[in-house]
Amino acid sequence: MQQFLKVILKGKWFVLGFWIAMIAILTITKPDFGDLIREKGQLEVPEGYLSSKAAELYEDLNEGEEGYRNFVIVFHDEDSFSDQDLSQMETALNHIQENQEDYQFSDIISVFDYPDLEERLLSEDHTTLIVPLSAQFNEREVKDVREILNSELKIVDSVDYYYTGSPFIDDDNITSAQEGVQKTEGITIAIIILILLIVFRSIVTPFIPLVTVIFSYLTAHGVVAFLVDGVNFPISTFTQNFMVSILFGIGTDYSILLLSRFKEELANDEQTVTGAIIRTYQTAGKTVLYSGLAVLVGFVAVGFSEFNLYRSSVANAVSITVLLIALFTVMPFFMAVLNKKLFWPVRGSLEHNESRLWKKLGTFSLTRPIWSLLIVALVTLPFLVTNGNLRSYDALAEIGDEYDSVKGFNIVEEAFGPGESLPTNIILQKNEAMDTDAHMIALENIASTIEKLDEVESVRSVTRPLGETLEEFQVASQLEELNEGLDQAVNGVDEIGQGLDETSQQIAESSSGNEGIDEIDRLISGTNDLQKGVQELEDNIVKLNGGLETVTFEMEEAGESLDELVKGVTN
Repeated sequence: MQQFLKVILKGKWFVLGFWIAMIAILTITKPDFGDLIREKGQLEVPEGYLSSKAAELYEDLNEGEEGYRNFVIVFHDEDSFSDQDLSQMETALNHIQENQEDYQFSDIISVFDYPDLEERLLSEDHTTLIVPLSAQFNEREVKDVREILNSELKIVDSVDYYYTGSPFIDDDNITSAQEGVQKTEGITIAIIILILLIVFRSIVTPFIPLVTVIFSYLTAHGVVAFLVDGVNFPISTFTQNFMVSILFGIGTDYSILLLSRFKEELANDEQTVTGAIIRTYQTAGKTVLYSGLAVLVGFVAVGFSEFNLYRSSVANAVSITVLLIALFTVMPFFMAVLNKKLFWPVRGSLEHNESRLWKKLGTFSLTRPIWSLLIVALVTLPFLVTNGNLRSYDALAEIGDEYDSVKGFNIVEEAFGPGESLPTNIILQKNEAMDTDAHMIALENIASTIEKLDEVESVRSVTRPLGETLEEFQVASQLEELNEGLDQAVNGVDEIGQGLDETSQQIAESSSGNEGIDEIDRLISGTNDLQKGVQELEDNIVKLNGGLETVTFEMEEAGESLDELVKGVTN
């Protein structure tokens, strides 16, 4: 440690120049962090979970359409649309459809092309109109798609319009995160300066930790950007916030410890400035090093988690590494150059005076530990009791209402429900084609069951493309119940036939044959009536079915079985 510090202090100007040059190179050449987040920073569920499996199936279903993402254009007017408004919207949408191949748009669903969908696309009060569509985002950014839409929709001058859906919400989320980082930096710097002013009562001292931490942040920021771009280092919209919070928090804490110790060492007249610096790092420096390494190991361990949001915090391991290097190279530079001026305008002895407040609090805690614990309990228990541990899965709440995608989403939610812009997809998979009548009935039953859930507004599927069950599948459901009834009737006839056989055998052996024969005649007559009833049931099912071959075949088999049964009994 001593030899290392002597080398650093001897070449202190070279060290400072190296840091400045490195920061300048990284800042100029690093990839844009915002673009990296848009490209690689989206939250993804690890493999093996139901949602990730569903995502894989969805990609397979849309093979050949990679990069296409769905979103919604939202037109809104508080006073309801006029004929002129609707005419302008129709003109703009028609022009977009004419150029959709050039714009790489697809699946444009406009109420002007599909009047039957008016209930789904135009709100009841005619204040909101939505246009679902898809666009290719692989080779371009969201802002490029937004520019195309803005240029086409500028003729709609009397109505507000917004773009919402996953691509635009994700982009606004990234923009919000970037702006949040800037706010965090400003607030953090202001708080740190205030704290350091109170602690050291010096105008110069607060800026030394800030410069050291800023050097660390700019360097770590550039290194992480290159790692993300080059080796797919984990990243998310929260990565920069993590880095700012950790670096400024821990960096300031460590700086206060080092500067406080250096101030005490300077009070010793027997030591030179170099000696005071070396002594500072031999004592407080070890504490900072060991503490920093512990934090470093913790963030490295987080990098082994599966969820990429948590993994992205491994960037803090890079930040801590750079911070420790800066604390042992940049901080000694300022100590050596400024020495006692570092604490200006404090004059006289630089020793810390004993604090009466902390002495009293420490003495109280040691002499009355039970009372100390009770005081801590009184402060913390109310928060523990009132904490409902409520969780929110509303990602939009983190963005803010000032972004257009959120405004559009809220308008759609109020007019149609949230599922219109961000629907939940359920994907069913089977190892055979699901195109038979039985499969259609099963799919309708699934949709009907899901629709009964409290939080479900409506369900759209192959049997209910607009959210309401098609009439054909309502009949098919009834047919299924009638088929079950027919099966029960046929089984009943079989049992009667078996009974008739037994009775016939008993009559052949009985001496009172006339009475038995009369009974047989009545049973046969009843069986004939039952056969006619089953036949009528068969005819009705065939009519309802509209010629379903499977049902017809089963009915014919049932009729043949009844004929054979009657012939066998009469013989």
